Amino acid sequence: MWNSSPARLTTGNSIRLRPRVVFYAGLLTCVFATLNAHAESPEKRYDFHIEEQALGAAITALVQRTDKNVLFPYELAGETGLNPVIGRYTIEEALEVLLRNTRFSGGLSENGVLFITLSETEEQKDRGDQVTRGSSKKGLLAGVAALLFGGANAQETEQIITDIEADPHDEVLDEIVVTGTNIRGVENLASPLTVITREDIDRQGFATTQQLLRNVPQFLDAGENGSVTASSVNGSAATGTVGVNVRGLGVGATLTLVNGRRVAAGGGLRQVVDVSLIPLSAVERVEVLTDGASAIYGTDAIAGVVNFILREDFDGAQTSFRFGGVTEGSSQEYQVGQTLGRTWGSGNVLASYEYYRRNALDTRAREFTEEAPDPSDIVPQTERHSVFVTGNRDLSDTISVFGNGFFAVRDTDINVTSASAVGLLPSINLNQAEQYGATLGAAASLGANWRAEFAGSYSSSRSDNFSDSEVNENIRFESDLELSVVDIQADGPLFSLSGGDAKLAIGAQYRSERFESNTLSDAVQQAFRGERDVYALFGELYAPIVGESNRRPGVHALDLIVAGRFEDYSDFGSSVDPKVSLRYAPTNSLNFRGTYGTSFRAPNFITLGGSFGGIALPGIFLLPPPGQAAAPNILLVDGANPDLGPEQSRAWTLGFDYAPTRLDGLTVKATYFDIRFEDRIARPGATGLRTLFPNRDSFGPLLVLPADPNFALLMDEFFPTEVRFNPFGLAPEDIGAVFDDRVQNIASTDVSGLDFAADYLLETDAGDFQLGLSGSYLFRFSQRNLPAGDPVDTLNLENNPVDLRLRGNLGWIFDSAAVSVFINYVDSYRSDATGVIQAVDSWTTADLNLTYRFSRERYGSAFGDARASLSIINVLNEDPPFVDRTNNFSNSGQNFDGANANALGRVVTLQLEKSF
Repeated sequence: MWNSSPARLTTGNSIRLRPRVVFYAGLLTCVFATLNAHAESPEKRYDFHIEEQALGAAITALVQRTDKNVLFPYELAGETGLNPVIGRYTIEEALEVLLRNTRFSGGLSENGVLFITLSETEEQKDRGDQVTRGSSKKGLLAGVAALLFGGANAQETEQIITDIEADPHDEVLDEIVVTGTNIRGVENLASPLTVITREDIDRQGFATTQQLLRNVPQFLDAGENGSVTASSVNGSAATGTVGVNVRGLGVGATLTLVNGRRVAAGGGLRQVVDVSLIPLSAVERVEVLTDGASAIYGTDAIAGVVNFILREDFDGAQTSFRFGGVTEGSSQEYQVGQTLGRTWGSGNVLASYEYYRRNALDTRAREFTEEAPDPSDIVPQTERHSVFVTGNRDLSDTISVFGNGFFAVRDTDINVTSASAVGLLPSINLNQAEQYGATLGAAASLGANWRAEFAGSYSSSRSDNFSDSEVNENIRFESDLELSVVDIQADGPLFSLSGGDAKLAIGAQYRSERFESNTLSDAVQQAFRGERDVYALFGELYAPIVGESNRRPGVHALDLIVAGRFEDYSDFGSSVDPKVSLRYAPTNSLNFRGTYGTSFRAPNFITLGGSFGGIALPGIFLLPPPGQAAAPNILLVDGANPDLGPEQSRAWTLGFDYAPTRLDGLTVKATYFDIRFEDRIARPGATGLRTLFPNRDSFGPLLVLPADPNFALLMDEFFPTEVRFNPFGLAPEDIGAVFDDRVQNIASTDVSGLDFAADYLLETDAGDFQLGLSGSYLFRFSQRNLPAGDPVDTLNLENNPVDLRLRGNLGWIFDSAAVSVFINYVDSYRSDATGVIQAVDSWTTADLNLTYRFSRERYGSAFGDARASLSIINVLNEDPPFVDRTNNFSNSGQNFDGANANALGRVVTLQLEKSF
């Protein structure tokens, strides 16, 4: 994500622009507004919450709420001394409160353009009046030029106007880059993108990133239950680690970005980005792309992309404190955050710190887990420290630099007692995760509205897992993954089409990944090191076939985006992935869209280069082949596989967006998706080694008998010199079959379904009412775990996706108060945890969040600019659906499904936030 300097001239939706050329963009926006816009009734009222901050940030908040165009001198962006605006006002009333008793003045022009300038001299007031009175295009340009360039003489002003009229598009830099595209100022409206704003985050009352993501209908539970994992193919990562699992395709199938850039993966063997280390208080918004995007971002973007955009433009200080916990049990959470920011005319800087702690929840605190062996925890004890720093600076009118750095450390402690043939095995599992990194880059205007960007980043993710039990003492697994990335890219207009300018983005990337792991115990000491270099080339073309200039009845818009990316890996090969996106809008209210593309996921280091070897097992542990009395002894070869290739997918979507003009405030959207995820990496024996011979045809060439020429080759390679485990002392001549149980590209998953959402905002004198419903319905979720096996329908099966998930919300905002109610629904499904199919009930819960903002005008400086929130998650304290797991050793007595529910029950928290 391009990190830019603060706004100097703000127009429309407050897109941040660059210094000198910002002037041109502002002029053109005002000209368009003057000649074409219809002024909105000044009597319309809005709910504002604009804290005391710099002029640029305050005006940004003002225009985002009202969707107005605004004009002010960019030199004033960092000026302070304005008043907070908290309450329900018209546009003019809000502006009057903002500027009251300050050295600024402003107003609303006849054409609906807000203007602000210094009011220290009559001359400056006259310049402001020129904007209001200007009726012709030439007159408006002259007035704006005089306003922005107070020292410009008539000749200079005339030259500015001439330059604008000669080439109005020269060097206008729109620096907003939306997830799903590399082209500035182009939103890929064909791709299904959901944006969770800071306002949405505050309304829902969550403390952590995983709590937020857990309530997105397209996601399986984001690891709130630290001790529970899902199935082997789609499962989560190590205890304490939280990976994003979109549509149940696995935590490694979704690309996680921070500010649009990759960060090092953690989580031990699974190697996924641990989102629990991202402080939610530092997040400005979350952009969720539920569509394959390897053509844009490369590996891992199979199920989609989750991009965490961290806060950047903030002026002042903000302190927050949060305390709460479950109403049954001893699990409490504490959160303290501090943010400091400074914005000035040519840049900004921000630093944010957050501390979070949650106590463990014992299984004895819940009836449905009280049969679990003691001691056992449902969720672990967690403690985290996070720091984030970012800054931007304009070096000149055409060159700017940006950078950021982050550090996070988390300690997790959980008690686990499992059942085994020798009795109960209590253990304590400790995990310490540490993540840090930095990015430094620069961008430059190349002329003709082309921009180039160069950036380098480094990040490291370390994980230290320690398990201590009465049987196996001092087992430790340490891992460290380092990621270095160098990006260079450029984008801008390419040529003109009838619907507008075609735009192109091209670039290259170099990535270096280094991985180390150590397994240490009283009996074993094993080290592994892997490294890879990745080279990538990518391009993306945006073609507006029909746009504003040539639209006609029935064809309001038609645009096409074609993207492609080539990635070459030093350790396993290369991948080429295209993507095509098409959007057609018959009217201004209706938008049809579709996408098609391929994606891939690279094998991780452990699966490619970890240890492997043979295990000699007697046939008495296996079921015999049909017609035989006993199964032969086998040599089982397991571990890593250096011959792995990438996991691959193809996906297509069809959808629509509808926002009727006759019912302002209503938006409806729906997306049909179809994903085929192939060549997935899995262990063949994970589906049931005991049935190896009765299901011989399903395992194909992986089961090798003595008559096969490969039998002797495998025996020579893995027995006896490489045999790792031969407790029964079998000799080579005793082996009657070899089974290759190393990880293979053998599995596949097919999923299709419908995502949908409807939102309605009703603005009344009694406040704003928000009503919404979002959900996901799956038609198909089938998996094949063997190369010659039949697909198995795992939809509505424990630890797998459920067909229907819903989240509804109702909100009311009036003056300084806000109330939000959320309803969550997970459909009924089935479980075979005991070996017998059993029904699992549906689960419905309700959440409540109450917020009150204290205005400085009403409460003074002591309480002004403060916010208090009361959040109640699972208001009615609904238990998760009961799943009988009494015969399941790995989760004995924890009778609920952690992938589709959580065991926290009612959670009540109070949050206080104060800005200075």
